[in-house]
Amino acid sequence: AGGVSIIFNSLNNGGCNVVRDTFALSISPSPEAEFIFDSVCNGTPTNFIDQSASVEPIVSWEWDFNGESSSTQQNPAYAFNNAGINYTTLIVTSANDCTDTLTKDITVHFLPEAGFETPAPCLEGGTQYYDTSSVDSASIVSWNWNFGDGSSSSEQDPLHQYSDAGNYAVGLLVISEYGCRDSISTAVEIYP
Repeated sequence: AGGVSIIFNSLNNGGCNVVRDTFALSISPSPEAEFIFDSVCNGTPTNFIDQSASVEPIVSWEWDFNGESSSTQQNPAYAFNNAGINYTTLIVTSANDCTDTLTKDITVHFLPEAGFETPAPCLEGGTQYYDTSSVDSASIVSWNWNFGDGSSSSEQDPLHQYSDAGNYAVGLLVISEYGCRDSISTAVEIYP
């Protein structure tokens, strides 16, 4: 808040008195746009969390996701269509019509592709599973196996001993170093 004086002067004011007026003027700062986001994986929703600050209440949010989509929600989710560098822009507007804009480059990571082989699914001596999962521009750091008989493993290439021959729904979930994940479930017949 502060005072402002306005004085109207004229070289030829016809002999009239100089007019003066004073009024209080309140100047509010513009809002400061800010946001955070969780893991960014190609084709999966990324949650964007508004963390903008403002003296006046923020009344609108305008998001631009790499020119592909937009949102007016305060905390939207968006799935980027392409891995690599993408951008997100947030424009916030406060109740006094002041705005601020923030653009961040966002690295969108590739999804892994889960896969495995079982060359000799035999009951005798156990069944060896070989992980064939892959991911571009990253490493797989976590393997979660479900052997379909209530057993599980976190090894990359586990050996599992079944108690009975038969068909089992075997599942594998892999997670990359960036938190991107994929899973596969396949019926495996274990021979006697």
